[in-house]
Amino acid sequence: MAKTLFRGPVLQGKFNEAGLTGFNLEDKSANYTVQAADSGKTFTSSTDGVVLLYSSLPDGAAAPYNEGRTATHEVGHYLNLRHIWGDGRCRQDDFVADTPSSDGANYGCPSYPTVNCKSTDMTMNYMDYTDDACMYMFSEGQKSRMRAIFASGGIRESLAQ
Repeated sequence: MAKTLFRGPVLQGKFNEAGLTGFNLEDKSANYTVQAADSGKTFTSSTDGVVLLYSSLPDGAAAPYNEGRTATHEVGHYLNLRHIWGDGRCRQDDFVADTPSSDGANYGCPSYPTVNCKSTDMTMNYMDYTDDACMYMFSEGQKSRMRAIFASGGIRESLAQ
């Protein structure tokens, strides 16, 4: 069942039962985090942000998404990352050279290796959909992509000042 949270003009939206989701400004549902860098739109403090479901935070009731890792996933979107499968089949790209191709999300705590698209999935990556207990890393390329948005001319340069 969806719940609505309002905490000022930035954080308003609906949450789904999966735990944490971002804020879709177009239809006011919380299905994903706004990625200003990819959208070509300009966002202000009243239209930009990440929505967090309190029960998805550590010790919350939204198990298996209640260890804070799902928050890390959503902040990854906010910092210009896509899902590691590129939001499509094997030929879609997440624009990060050191993440392997995959055909879609992984769920639960899959055994390693999990092979799709003739490569081993990075199931432990924060940008997959595995349980919080199974996520523990960003790749070096993802770290570089996130840092780049704070550099001079980056979409979130002002946050670093």
